[in-house]
Amino acid sequence: MSIPVKYVVLEGPDAVGKTTLYSAIHKTTKFRYNIHDRSCLSMLCYARLYGRDESQHRSALLSELCDANNFIVVLMLPREVVKERLVARGDEFQDESSLMRLYDIFEEEVCLIRHLPNVHVVELVSSATDMAADIAMELAVYSEKSPKEFGHVISAWTSLASSDEVQMRVSFNLRSGRRDPQILEHPHESEYYKGILKATREVFDKEIAGLNPYGVPQGKDSRRFYYNSDTCISSIHCLPRGDVFKVIATLRSTDAVRNGSPDLQFLEFLSTDLQTRHCWGTSKVDLEVMFNSLHVRRDKV
Repeated sequence: MSIPVKYVVLEGPDAVGKTTLYSAIHKTTKFRYNIHDRSCLSMLCYARLYGRDESQHRSALLSELCDANNFIVVLMLPREVVKERLVARGDEFQDESSLMRLYDIFEEEVCLIRHLPNVHVVELVSSATDMAADIAMELAVYSEKSPKEFGHVISAWTSLASSDEVQMRVSFNLRSGRRDPQILEHPHESEYYKGILKATREVFDKEIAGLNPYGVPQGKDSRRFYYNSDTCISSIHCLPRGDVFKVIATLRSTDAVRNGSPDLQFLEFLSTDLQTRHCWGTSKVDLEVMFNSLHVRRDKV
């Protein structure tokens, strides 16, 4: 699994079968995922239904969606099916009129987010078992995306803001020892990437040799394996802990279309390169990437 899924959120208006699907997914996946019944999307839709201020919930939804380790499943079965289920089971909160208003609100909000790679909308009527199998397959495909593959779809998130700029984050579990140096020959970023690689290697070499203000050689428990600059890849912090070589990268500014995939490929290479050179017995590599300004340069499109 390259992109570990933190939460699977089941969303949708009342009477679409979320509770039944919740159990079916757990049964199909043998409790592989942490599944939440409703989250920020529902809070936003109910705020709209009852005429409350929606700004806080819209901001929370944006944050939830921009954590790419979350996966949102929205059930939007046909209206007539939802009406039939309401009649069959009843509801302590909704009548047909209020439920259809809620359905309309969900439909409007889902149209704004359904293009995201971590959003899956279920619209076809089938058994809960079949739905669960389809969702399990979608989750598997998503979670197996490599940094390179994920980088090719990352621009989708920029559409969530009118400015085409969002803050987003993603974590990867990388294959230990897998080093593909091809990215260092990128036609536009080769020298830039090679410079960062050289600098981060030097950070390790100097700290291990004790060439620091304290004159103390650093080992596995150190917090000093840290690279920073005023360029777009602004910081890389390596924390080898236990069995895991953890790398936390912050990107000050990223053109999603031109640099999303190359930057992630480079960070994958860098992480596994450093882990191989200074593994200290670690067998796992975790890469966390924070995009402070993920955007699309419309002036150059």
